[in-house]
Amino acid sequence: MNRWHDWTSYFFLTTNLIKEVRAMIKRMLSGLICVGVIVAGSIYCDAAVHKKGGTSAGNFLKLGVGARAIGMGEAFTAVATDANAIYWNPAGLANLDRRQINAMHNTWLVDTYYDHLSFATPFKNGAMCAGLTYLGGEDIDKYIIENNSPKPDGSFNAYDLALIGGYGWKLSDELLVGVSGKLIQSKIDNYNANGIAVDLGVLSQTPVENLTVGGTIQNIGSKIKFNKDGDSLPLMIKAGAAYTMLDNNLTTALDITKARDNDVKFNIGGEYLVAKSFAVRAGYSSKIDEGAGITAGIGYKHPVVTVDYAYVPWGDLEKDTHRVSLLFNLY
Repeated sequence: MNRWHDWTSYFFLTTNLIKEVRAMIKRMLSGLICVGVIVAGSIYCDAAVHKKGGTSAGNFLKLGVGARAIGMGEAFTAVATDANAIYWNPAGLANLDRRQINAMHNTWLVDTYYDHLSFATPFKNGAMCAGLTYLGGEDIDKYIIENNSPKPDGSFNAYDLALIGGYGWKLSDELLVGVSGKLIQSKIDNYNANGIAVDLGVLSQTPVENLTVGGTIQNIGSKIKFNKDGDSLPLMIKAGAAYTMLDNNLTTALDITKARDNDVKFNIGGEYLVAKSFAVRAGYSSKIDEGAGITAGIGYKHPVVTVDYAYVPWGDLEKDTHRVSLLFNLY
């Protein structure tokens, strides 16, 4: 009887050990996949930069969505777990457990505004999100040259628009992957340019408790053509990490970004929850060339709606930007 008990105990111990080893291997594979995405994206991005340097078209695709992320200095690759993930990391969509409507308005530079609207819904092993982003402004005065001097000739409008759709899959409790597609249109007066792009993302819980890492490759796609040659989209590779502490009331995050038309940039941010409902945020983004790069924000979380605000000063441009976003939870 004792021998049978010993063999039974040994069996269960061995079984539990195998389960723990399998779980550890899954977490290690998750990390390796993240590293693989980051390395592959870096190679792709570096090749694109050497192939053709200079500026990119569709730069409105670099503008983030959601006041929460902006207030945290745009360090959001490993934090995005709601409808905002459609922009920051589509893998994060897989964490959704309810339908959401996400809306944002941003007073941008030079009398322009930047808006975003999206809807997300969960499924058995993931979630889908669809939405649009729009950058526009007031009409611009139009002039013609007559007798070597400018003469008013009415006005024209310019805008950038992207229709976005994406899906995030939960491959395991530790590993999420996602993909999103964009239909892009830019217009200046009577001239139109169109393009398509794809984002790829991965999000992983590491063996270190409360540490999450993620990676994305954004804006893989066609050129935007106002002329015969056209310009490439702002291809970007991002790697991020997020760590929560103090009973999950404090979140700190770091992102590193390499864009095809720019040097390596980094973003760092934090969020502290007061009484689980009110959030205070601050961050720094080296992507902001004007001013100190400091960002700040606040938020209030209700079971039905979350209201977020972000403030970004722009230094010598003498124009500060303000973003307000609403995230509705639909039960």
